[in-house]
Amino acid sequence: GNLISGNSLAYGQPGILCAQPAGIKMGTGCAVNNTIYGNFVGTDIAGRRVPAGGAQQRFGIEIYFAEQNVIGGGTLGARNLISGNEYYGVFIHSVSSYPNPNKNIVRGNLIGTDATGAMGIGGGQSGVRIEDSWENQILDNVISSEGGGSNGVTLVGEMASENIVQDNLIGTAADGVASIGIYDGVVIMYDANENEITNN
Repeated sequence: GNLISGNSLAYGQPGILCAQPAGIKMGTGCAVNNTIYGNFVGTDIAGRRVPAGGAQQRFGIEIYFAEQNVIGGGTLGARNLISGNEYYGVFIHSVSSYPNPNKNIVRGNLIGTDATGAMGIGGGQSGVRIEDSWENQILDNVISSEGGGSNGVTLVGEMASENIVQDNLIGTAADGVASIGIYDGVVIMYDANENEITNN
């Protein structure tokens, strides 16, 4: 796996950016049908805390005008640890003039916790934020304590529709019992519509 941490706050850089060339941020060639797995994003090499002396990056993984990408997977080896980021662990978004970040899958990751899934790593406003993006799937993740006052999953904007948030542990440790703590589990706002939130 890779350690991806401490990228510049001054320029708003995410740990990993997937973008199309037509986007506001110019493309990096990783726009469609990519898999991101087995990484520690935003933590130290042990996956226990933000790197000593290192600045937090704003987003762990940012998908911007990109589609059909997979973050994580159905096995332990595919799991990413995405924690300690300033704003969001995973940020999937677009604007109305470029409406195409859709059908991405975020599955089986630890978001906002340490590598054991037992403790939170501070920082951030939301574990996963989907903004004006549709038909994404947020499945089987542990989403907790990206920040003490943060939300687990936030769906924002009228194009944030037909997303599925299912079978996640939100606000607990990986054992599903111990509370790590977040402010709200799932937030739906600013005309987000027709989303399915089930069995979390």
